[in-house]
Amino acid sequence: MIVRCFSIHLGPYEWKYMNAQIRVSLSWAPVLLMSLLLSGCTSLHVSRTVSASGLAPLADASHVTVIEKKEDVAKPYQIVGKVTVYRTGTRITKGSTTTRICESAAQVGADGVIDLHPNFGKGLYSALLVKWLAPGEVVKAKESPFMVALLPITAGANTPANRSEISNFVQQRLVYLMDAKGYYLMPDMVSDFVGGIDAAMKLDDAALQALGGKDADLIMEVAVIDAKSKLEWGLFGATKEGKAVVRTTIMSKATRKIIFQKEATGAASIGGAEKWSRVTSAGNAAFAGAEEALADLKTIHDSSSF
Repeated sequence: MIVRCFSIHLGPYEWKYMNAQIRVSLSWAPVLLMSLLLSGCTSLHVSRTVSASGLAPLADASHVTVIEKKEDVAKPYQIVGKVTVYRTGTRITKGSTTTRICESAAQVGADGVIDLHPNFGKGLYSALLVKWLAPGEVVKAKESPFMVALLPITAGANTPANRSEISNFVQQRLVYLMDAKGYYLMPDMVSDFVGGIDAAMKLDDAALQALGGKDADLIMEVAVIDAKSKLEWGLFGATKEGKAVVRTTIMSKATRKIIFQKEATGAASIGGAEKWSRVTSAGNAAFAGAEEALADLKTIHDSSSF
């Protein structure tokens, strides 16, 4: 039997900056995997952030031009926003997502899609929506800063000895979370920057603008302050209980101000006493903490932080 899915799940928000906001399931339990197998397919999800409102929609999405690599773009453009297409718990194909992205672009008046790239093991595809500019047409400032450069994730001294593994684990999955909450993570990770937000605030103007790329509006730091796991024995065997404290900080490049900071605690329980479960339970707890510590882009804008 062949089962095909064509539905798009859009969230409840309709607002100036974000046309669709999705809440994603962060559970990776076997129950979810079994449900996927039984259902045969899951809906494609779309998270779209609009930063240049008021453009007339395109009647035909086939008129949207797609240039996958940003470095291949040879003509001027205005950034309209970003769109992410993903399917919870499984991979998706570039062909199906490109169609969805072009449809989303046409709805907000964008006639171009650039920087189409996969993330999270091809569990999602992200792209920038743009409007091609005529010669001499001026680029307008983005109404909604949403492009984020992520600093290296740090883990404090209270984390287990394998804290670098926990940091890498969280960083890999954070891409999924950020895209679902309306941000656009710059493809070039700031992998070699030391000192975090505090060091970034002390950079001169040129160095700060270059950090994460000149198109990045925001600098984000995620710190795993504390992460622990312990083995618990019960009637049905052993489980690893993880607990972590995570702090998220976001700085605006334009103002050099901290526009958001929150600390939160996450917990996770993983079955099995294998060695790998220590990383998984603590890492999952840290990721759950990151979910609580990272606000939706809409929340930040509504707070007038900018």
